[in-house]
Amino acid sequence: MNDSENHKKNDEKSEESLILDDNKSDAPKSKIKTRLGGSKEKLSKFTSKFKDKVEESKEKAKFKLEERKERKEIEREEKLEKKKLEEERAEREAKERAEKARIEKELAEKKAKERAEKARIEKELAEKKAKEKAEKEKIEKELAEKKAKERAEKARIEKELAEKKAKEKVEKERKAREQSIKEADEKFRKITSEQQIENQYKKKKRIICPICGSLNDGTHSVCTKCHSSLG
Repeated sequence: MNDSENHKKNDEKSEESLILDDNKSDAPKSKIKTRLGGSKEKLSKFTSKFKDKVEESKEKAKFKLEERKERKEIEREEKLEKKKLEEERAEREAKERAEKARIEKELAEKKAKERAEKARIEKELAEKKAKEKAEKEKIEKELAEKKAKERAEKARIEKELAEKKAKEKVEKERKAREQSIKEADEKFRKITSEQQIENQYKKKKRIICPICGSLNDGTHSVCTKCHSSLG
């Protein structure tokens, strides 16, 4: 923008200088006419020189005009090129922003998916642990109940066995007492029977007293009459 403004200022200065040159060229012409008066030859020479200068000035002005046009064309092309570059840069930056936004979006979606997957895995793991814990507690409870049942069954069996043993012991002792009583009874009966047989034998047996000659039964060891020993 500064270069174009400088070019414009230079063009304006060039146009002003051309106008000043024309004004300056007109001033000498009038002065020459008054000075020379009626000298046609000098006037002709001056006119010829003046025409040459005018032509030269015109050529210079034309050159400067062409130069200004070329400069303006160059400036226009530069502006167009600059605009094109700016548009390309803007388009490139827009594409870069869009690409960056796409990448950020994909990254955000990826992170969201990863978080969701992580949350799902953690949830499944927590549920699995809770299930395993519940299953473990269930097994432990069942095992404890089984052991308690086994202990109760064992205690019941031991109690029944102890009661059975105690009953058997009582029965054995009862039978032993009964046997002992029976044996004692049999022994007593046997002894009594033997004594009865012996008494009957003794009663039937007759012993004559050697002193008085009295007849005594076998149950007496002393004579019933004289009381002498019969043995």
